[in-house]
Amino acid sequence: KQWYQRRVRGGKDAEQFDTALTNPVISVKAAKVSDFGGRSLSVSFNSTLQVNPDLPISHELRGWYDSTGKNETARQMSSSQGIGGGSRDTPHKSFSEIKESNVQDKPEYFCNNASIVFVKKDNCMYQACPSADCNKKVMMESPTEYRCEKCDKLYPNFKYRLMLTVKLSDFTGNEWVTCFQETAEKLLGISADDLGKLKETNEAEFDTTMNKVNFSSYNFKIRARLESYMDESRLKCTALSVDPIDYISQSKQLIEEIKLLEG
Repeated sequence: KQWYQRRVRGGKDAEQFDTALTNPVISVKAAKVSDFGGRSLSVSFNSTLQVNPDLPISHELRGWYDSTGKNETARQMSSSQGIGGGSRDTPHKSFSEIKESNVQDKPEYFCNNASIVFVKKDNCMYQACPSADCNKKVMMESPTEYRCEKCDKLYPNFKYRLMLTVKLSDFTGNEWVTCFQETAEKLLGISADDLGKLKETNEAEFDTTMNKVNFSSYNFKIRARLESYMDESRLKCTALSVDPIDYISQSKQLIEEIKLLEG
């Protein structure tokens, strides 16, 4: 085979890259895709790079480039709007794509159209400090007094804060996602204080409110980052916003992508 395979270690392979090669076909496995400067690929110790691999798809790509591809104008890939809504600067990615993108310490932001398949009711809210600039949990000192350790004060009341965990599903798989106060209130259609009162006074109505969002679909803007727990790395996802799916925008974007595939 007229190709070589190297793992990227400490930049050595980059320094030894044969710059005399003219427009080589490069295959990269386990690369991280980011939106810096349009679209960029970065590699880690687990990545594998092949130059001019002896593979059918490589020869097909070389043939296309030599015949017509070299005369075409490259398109900017970062200016498209997230499918079905979301910011123009936030790419649309499926859960499988985000898991395969090799997320590291730096968070990854993406939009996804997903359905809620399960809502965790346990520990979905807590009693927090009523101070405007403090959301720490308070401890009940007496039936009429609540202590905030951060503020070192006693308060006659508290406010409810939501920390809702939901399982989202798209066409590629599932992922647990945490929704905090504003996002959770928008998703449930009720304020945290009103939901807290329901939990205290009407458990059946509380369950109904929590369950009614199951199997509904939204466009979520999500932050994904890798966290370590008990010497094990795992993906942690947080919903930054939730909006109705813009099906017209989604359809137009899918049509454009189909046209690109057709050439």
